[in-house]
Amino acid sequence: GQAGSTVYTGSGRIDGTIRDQFSISEHEGVLRAATTTGQWGRWGMQDPEPMESHVITLAHNVDITTGEQILEEIGRVDGIAYNETIWSARFVEDRAYIVTFQNMDPLWTIDLSNPESPQIMGELEVPGVSTYIHPLSDDAILTIGLGPRDLETGLGLDWSHTQLSLFNVSNFSDPQSTDVLSLSPVTDTEDGWNWAWSEATWEHKAFQYWAPKGMLAVPLSTYKYDYWYDEADQYHWEYEWVSKLIIINVSEEGLS
Repeated sequence: GQAGSTVYTGSGRIDGTIRDQFSISEHEGVLRAATTTGQWGRWGMQDPEPMESHVITLAHNVDITTGEQILEEIGRVDGIAYNETIWSARFVEDRAYIVTFQNMDPLWTIDLSNPESPQIMGELEVPGVSTYIHPLSDDAILTIGLGPRDLETGLGLDWSHTQLSLFNVSNFSDPQSTDVLSLSPVTDTEDGWNWAWSEATWEHKAFQYWAPKGMLAVPLSTYKYDYWYDEADQYHWEYEWVSKLIIINVSEEGLS
């Protein structure tokens, strides 16, 4: 098309729910989408079909009956993580990384080098869940999310800490956990502090990674409710807030 103009060239339709902008991607003329089906309306059903996730590839074509330009499905992989939903996804050239979650966080690696036949390559179960995936190189990815509530079983989510995870994906069929770093804005999370959070777990612009220095900045916040009685037995209260920026050294070998 002409510079400065946008031309509509067709659309396609796929089933399911797309989580965010990182769950959809274009590479060499192929549109790729990570989607979860069976997610909506299931709570009112007696015996709902299990949720499952898919990666679907679409390419530009022309409908032979109408002559309309369309995006046509050319390939798919189904059956990713039954009864779990996608919490984060990232497409990097002909690779896809997907994190699903119910009680334990599996990281899935998917090969898209043949878009007509995407293949699940590997799966790694790790405690907690990742909400954003950041590729460091062909050999490593960095994620942010929440750690496990139960450290012994690795199940559930701990809403008082933010967790960074580093994965080795040099063997794409066998992803491995390299390092995990748990972050909190306060040292004693039991001392009346409520749940802590990092904006970077839901807003990727708050995930500030600077590759030349191998440095990551992560904002962290929490608060607690304080109250006391004065000498006249009058009730007083206030909120105490803590907001910090944590700087992390990142390499493909570890986090500190």
